[in-house]
Amino acid sequence: MLIVGVILALVFAFALPRLSKTPGRLVAESALTGIRQAVNDTAIRARATGKPMKLVLDMEASAFLVQPLETNLPHDWTVPFDLESNSATEVISQNDTYELSSDIEWLPAETGLDQFDEIAYAFFEDGQASGRPLQFQVAGRTYQMDVDKLTGAPLIEELTP
Repeated sequence: MLIVGVILALVFAFALPRLSKTPGRLVAESALTGIRQAVNDTAIRARATGKPMKLVLDMEASAFLVQPLETNLPHDWTVPFDLESNSATEVISQNDTYELSSDIEWLPAETGLDQFDEIAYAFFEDGQASGRPLQFQVAGRTYQMDVDKLTGAPLIEELTP
């Protein structure tokens, strides 16, 4: 019995640290999923509606706000389809706010604000996007987010300490 007890203690000693890291990984992945969803939905919305959109970070509320992006579009430019009659738009997210995990600690000092003193990403009707990289921490890990300039896809990578 004593030998079995010692073996079980050794197994738990090796397994417990790995099991305790799982919740941190789940918290981080959940936070990253929320960020990816906000970026993807806004990029799709800009392409589908033919209207440029802006995704602005509200650090205090830990949320992304979706706003129309004011640009000087050509006068002969038209929306690709009528939003009122096209049933395909029912699948386009119309969220104006994406609440993010409160576990995210934003690090804007590392990347800086744009010319309007905000952290924002712009998405255009042709699929292109712009914005500065943004660093943040989740569950003790540091990440950097950017958007692919040609497709608008979120690019999130973990930075090594």
